[in-house]
Amino acid sequence: YYYKENGGQASARNLGLQYVKTEWVTFIDPDDFVNVDYFKNADDVLAKDTSIKMLVANTHFYIESQKAYKDTHPLRYRFHQKTKKYPINNLGNNINLSAAASLFFVDTIKDNAIVFDSKVKPNFEDGKFIADFLLVSTKDSAYFADNVIYNYRKRDDGTSTLDGSWFKVEKYSNVLEHGFLDVLKSYHARFGAVPENIQMTALYDMYWYLVHLLNQSEKKNFLTDDEREHYYDLYRQVMQYIDTNTIMKFGIGGAWFFHKVGFLGAFKGEKPPFQICYIESVDTQKKQILISYFDYFDVPVSYRLDGKDTQPQYQKTVANTFNGGVFVYEKRAWIGYDSPEQELTIEIDGVVARLALKALKHQPKYRVKDILNAFTSTKYTSDGSWLLMDRETKADDNAEHLYRY
Repeated sequence: YYYKENGGQASARNLGLQYVKTEWVTFIDPDDFVNVDYFKNADDVLAKDTSIKMLVANTHFYIESQKAYKDTHPLRYRFHQKTKKYPINNLGNNINLSAAASLFFVDTIKDNAIVFDSKVKPNFEDGKFIADFLLVSTKDSAYFADNVIYNYRKRDDGTSTLDGSWFKVEKYSNVLEHGFLDVLKSYHARFGAVPENIQMTALYDMYWYLVHLLNQSEKKNFLTDDEREHYYDLYRQVMQYIDTNTIMKFGIGGAWFFHKVGFLGAFKGEKPPFQICYIESVDTQKKQILISYFDYFDVPVSYRLDGKDTQPQYQKTVANTFNGGVFVYEKRAWIGYDSPEQELTIEIDGVVARLALKALKHQPKYRVKDILNAFTSTKYTSDGSWLLMDRETKADDNAEHLYRY
C-alpha cells in the first residue's frame, strides 16, 4: 500500500505504475467489480499469444438499485464478432475507452514512459492513455475477450464519474484540448493521417456531447460566454480530423442518418453521399402520406407520383440546434395521392433518394398501395393479458397504482 495526498485518479495510477513488477497491469475502479473468473479467462488468452499487448474486457452494467446486471453497454458490439484478435494498426471501429476494463503489457508502458495525463479530466484520461499506448504498439495485437466480464456500477443518484462530468467546466475545455486534440495531432504527426480507430474514438465522444446538448443549450448555462466560445472552437477543431467516410460508418450508441447529415453539414460543409426519405405515416381519409428527411443545406426537393411533380398539402421545417447554431433541419411534408396504383419517388438536389418504409429494404420507389399496406396490414391478437407500462426506475403513476391494486 502506497499513500499519497489526493491528487486525482491520474496521479494515483501513475504512482502505482512506478511499483508494478508484474508482466501485466490493470486499473479496476474501486466502485466496480469483476467476475470471479476474470483473471483466469484473461490469462488463458495472454499466456498463449505473445503478440497481444492489450486485452479488453467485456463491460456489463450493474444497476445498483435493482441489483441487476445488464449487457447494454453502447460498445458491446465489439464482443459479438467471431474475430476477437485484431492488429493494433487496423482496429477499425473497435474502440476502447476504459483502462479499468483493460489489461496492458507493462514493458510497453515503461519502455515508452506512458502515463495518465492529469490535465485530462473529468473524463477521457483513460482514452488518452489507451491512445498513447496504441500509438507505440502498431506492430502488436489487441484482444477483445467476451468472457472476461467487468461490471460497471450505475447508481440512481447519478454520482458515477461519467454522470457528474457534464457539470464540470473541464469537460468543455481540458477534455477536448488536452485529450482529443492532443491524441489526434499526435497520430496525424506520426502517420500523416489519423487511423479510423482513433477517429471513431473521438467521434464517439463528440456524439455524446451532441446527445447531451442537442436542442438543450441551457444545459451549459453554467459556463461563461468565453468558456462557451472556447468549447465551440475546440469542438470544431476536433471535427476537422474526422473524415467523411468515418462519419458515414458511425452507428454507435443509437447514432443514425440524422446525426450523420448534421455532422457532415455543420462541421464539414458537406452533403451526404446519398439521401434517405422516411415514410412515417398515412392518412387514408385525406389520401396523404407523411414524408420526412434531414438536410443542412437548403436544396430543392421534388415529390413525384408517376413521375409528375406533386406539391405537398402541408409542410414544415424543424431546426435542430447545437453549439449555438443549426445542426440539421428536419423537413416534413404531407403528400396527397389519387390512386393506390401510383408510384412515389423523391428527388433531393437532383438525385433520387432512398425511401425508408418501416423495416423494409430502402428502395428508390414505392407504390402507394405498398405504403398503405405497410401501415394497415398489422393485426394484433390478444390472449387476455394486460400490459402495464411505466418508467422502470420511478413510476408514481396510474400504471403502478393499478398494478398494486
